[in-house]
Amino acid sequence: MPCHKLHVQSVISPLKKQKIVSSINSAVVASSVQSQPLKARLKNGETLYEIFILSFSPTLAEIAGLAGYDFAVVDMEHDHGGISDAFSCIRAFVSTNTATILCLPESSATWAKKALNLGPQGIMFPMIDSWKSA
Repeated sequence: MPCHKLHVQSVISPLKKQKIVSSINSAVVASSVQSQPLKARLKNGETLYEIFILSFSPTLAEIAGLAGYDFAVVDMEHDHGGISDAFSCIRAFVSTNTATILCLPESSATWAKKALNLGPQGIMFPMIDSWKSA
C-alpha cells in the first residue's frame, strides 16, 4: 500500500501541486471568514448567500452546507418537524461551517427558549406585523 501511495503522489505535476496548495489555502481563508458572525460580515458590506431548508433531512442540510452558502434558514414554520428534527439539521450545518438561523413555528417565549438551546446563530419569528409584536 505505501508504494502505491508514493506512486500516486509522484504523478501529480508541480503545477497541479501548486493548485492543490492554493485551493487548500483558499479554503482556510474562507473558513476563517465564515467564522466571523453574520452581523459583522453584513456590517463590512459583504454579500451573503442563504438557503431556506424546507426539509429536515440532515443529508440535504449537509449538501447545502457543502455548496458554500454563508448561512441557512431551517424553516420550522412551514414544515412538520420539531426541535429534534431541527437539531439534526443544525448539526449537519455545523459540520460544514455554515451558520444556521431557525424560523420558528410561532412567536412565543417557549419556542424561542427551545430554539436557542439548540445553538443556532439566530432565530426568526413568524408573523411579526407591528412594533408591539416584535
